[in-house]
Amino acid sequence: MMNRIIAGTMLTLLLVVMFVAALNTQIVKAELGTIYIRANGSIDPPDAPISTVDNVTYVLTGNITSDSHGIVVLRSNIIIDGAGYTLQCIGALSTGIDVESGSNVTIKNAKIKGFDSGISFFGNTPALKFSNVVGNYIANCSYGILGGGFSYNIAGNNIINNTWGVKLFASSNNTIVGNNITANDKGITLWGESSNNSVFGNNIESNFYGIMLVYGSSNNKIFHNNFINNTRQADSVGYNNPWDDGYPSGGNYWSDYAGADVNSDGIGDTPYVIDADNQDRYPLMHSWSSLPVHNINTGLGYDTIQEAINANETLDRHTIFVEAGTYHENVVVNKTVSIIGESRATTFIDGNRTAEAVVITANNTMLSEFTIQSSDSFIVAVRLENVSHAIIMDNTITNSLSGLVLAFSDSNTIAGNNITKNTFRDAFVNSSNNFLTDNSMEGLYISKSINNTLMGNTIGSFMLSYSLDTTLRNNSFSVFGIYGETLSHFVQNTDSSNTISGKPVYYWVNRENSEVPSDAGYVALINCVNITVRGSNFENNFQSILMFSTNNSRILNNNVTNINEGIWVSSSSNNIIYENIIANNSVGIQLINECSDNNIHGNNITANGLGIWLARSSSNRIFHNNFVSNVNQVNSYKSINTWDDDYPSGGNYWSDYNGTDANHDGIGDTSYVIDANNTDHYPLMTSYIIPEFPIFLILPLFMLVTLLAVMVYTRKDKISDVM
Repeated sequence: MMNRIIAGTMLTLLLVVMFVAALNTQIVKAELGTIYIRANGSIDPPDAPISTVDNVTYVLTGNITSDSHGIVVLRSNIIIDGAGYTLQCIGALSTGIDVESGSNVTIKNAKIKGFDSGISFFGNTPALKFSNVVGNYIANCSYGILGGGFSYNIAGNNIINNTWGVKLFASSNNTIVGNNITANDKGITLWGESSNNSVFGNNIESNFYGIMLVYGSSNNKIFHNNFINNTRQADSVGYNNPWDDGYPSGGNYWSDYAGADVNSDGIGDTPYVIDADNQDRYPLMHSWSSLPVHNINTGLGYDTIQEAINANETLDRHTIFVEAGTYHENVVVNKTVSIIGESRATTFIDGNRTAEAVVITANNTMLSEFTIQSSDSFIVAVRLENVSHAIIMDNTITNSLSGLVLAFSDSNTIAGNNITKNTFRDAFVNSSNNFLTDNSMEGLYISKSINNTLMGNTIGSFMLSYSLDTTLRNNSFSVFGIYGETLSHFVQNTDSSNTISGKPVYYWVNRENSEVPSDAGYVALINCVNITVRGSNFENNFQSILMFSTNNSRILNNNVTNINEGIWVSSSSNNIIYENIIANNSVGIQLINECSDNNIHGNNITANGLGIWLARSSSNRIFHNNFVSNVNQVNSYKSINTWDDDYPSGGNYWSDYNGTDANHDGIGDTSYVIDANNTDHYPLMTSYIIPEFPIFLILPLFMLVTLLAVMVYTRKDKISDVM
């Protein structure tokens, strides 16, 4: 019996010892030593408290206590999610998460305490890059975040009570944004020729040094940070860095700034001087809010743009700064405010298919540095209604019915915008004295507007309708047309610095006795006399040659193809349109509004939707043209014209004429009837071949020869009298 008891007791003790040993062994594996994420994606040791299902996202499943490195990363393109667990150091000269090799590594949601380096990007590869440190808590380390490389994003971390909060060495193009950096010896340090980094939106408080830029670190942009009660707010050691985002966006908040703000714009009236080479030109009078939408004047923050506009504290002339992000809003700007995005590449206003993304109804507003879209091909992106002196500048406006519409809005500035990928052209209706410069627009329609100025724009499709005194300089168009009814609609201030598909626009007003250069991409002759347009190629446009109130001029030997309204003539007389090729246009030639005594002959008018259109235009002579395969050869409205040159010279060749020529004289035996008032009495049976010597010059030449003969004869008589 006693032996049984002893044996049982021994067995129990043995099991307890084995259990404790096993437990101790598991604790050692889980909490001591280094965990590796290998280049092949495996976790070593495999029983470490980290899980992954795709070798991309690695999630901590428990706390890790280490006497050396916590996690060593040897793999690229991965995410390490701390999931709120803690990496705790119980040794020395160790690193919480050490990225030794690999790029595009994201480390988030971890608590890291007590290491020599909390997170390190100093590895064996020359340049670690494209990595993110987001939303971590890092405390009581020698170095909170230690890095060398480029294109890091260090955002939204709590970095507290470390010797060095963030230290980057020889690093460029990194972003340090939205972090709480508190009670460290040195908050942020850019060391050893670190340049072109952005440091903004951070709360940097109660450190000995708020920020240090040393050993050649220059051209780093530092703005919208709160420097609060640091023993030394900033130290740049003689190297120049920009400390603000310009006016009115502003610089940083400095708790020891002693300047005033007389005009109450939220910006100090005098700079905050850091040293002889560095100053914040526009120090903020209020702390920078952690919310994404900021009223610079009041220092208050908001979740949405509309909330910031509507706030009682937001007054006219205030500036609203919007951090990067997507804002699904229908913004109504009904106060005189400036709304500035962080960058058009990163700051989006999306109407989300519900209404216009932005409607401006207040004067003297500004909208800048956004990408704006309604996300609906039936809704406008940005609309100005009864607005003056607004500035729409440096935006991308896209993915909407029209990018920008102005209605009854005057004296506004539209500058540096990229307005593309919308269903229809942008539109200015009853809007005058506006200034457009350096925009890229797929299309623009200006109607019933006066004295607008366009300079240096790239515009795909441009149409000016019933508008006066438009100034065009150095614009590049793909398609161009001007329409109206009276002379004032066509008197525009336009010169050949403008181009159509790279070819000059010749827009002549009140010119006489000149010939248009043959490199023309578009020609307008307004109230001109004795002008020649010769030998040019026009294609793919609204119009090619526009004549209004122009007389005694000539359009000769031009190619006019793929034009909406090829040769457009209004209120013009005694002109000649001769020997042109006019093909594949919607309308080949049109004479409207009392055009009379014009000669149209010797032209090939082929495959147009409408060969020639005459409206309220009579007494014109139209003969020896070839009308071939036009959908409609002629359309004549309240017009009576002559369609032949009598017999035997003949009329025109009509490809749809079905008469006969019994006597083989080349003239149809029956007339070609256009309508009750217009008939070609002598239609040609074959295409008219233009003679080497233009027939319309025979009579003038004959008269010239006769005049010379008379002069010679008279001179002989005088000589005879003397003798």
